[in-house]
Amino acid sequence: MRDIHGLMQLAFGLAHEVSEASLDLERAPGLRGRGVHARLIADSGVSALAHVASASADLSEGGFNGRLRATSSLRGAREELKQLRDRVHTVAAANYISETAASELTSRIDELATLIMALSVEVRGGRSAA
Repeated sequence: MRDIHGLMQLAFGLAHEVSEASLDLERAPGLRGRGVHARLIADSGVSALAHVASASADLSEGGFNGRLRATSSLRGAREELKQLRDRVHTVAAANYISETAASELTSRIDELATLIMALSVEVRGGRSAA
């Protein structure tokens, strides 16, 4: 594994930014009175951060079991990011938030998803999942 710990730190920092942005979006004026949408967006952002943090802790343990748990955590992060992206598009399509706000957040989500995909490959020892 190359500098997987450096990549993990980068992923954690970016996941923190996505989490903060999703929490900020929860309080956006257009989402007031639309509690379910707002809470789901915030929940997905925070959950993605938790999965990345868990993957980092699992990877620090080392060994096969640590890599296996880290892979599972990264998969969970990817799933949360997909849900977050879908939810952001839903509220943007309903004009609850601006296209600019949606675009900025989805750009960060896509960047983090790409990094997590690369991390997943590295954690598995350079083998991509089928």
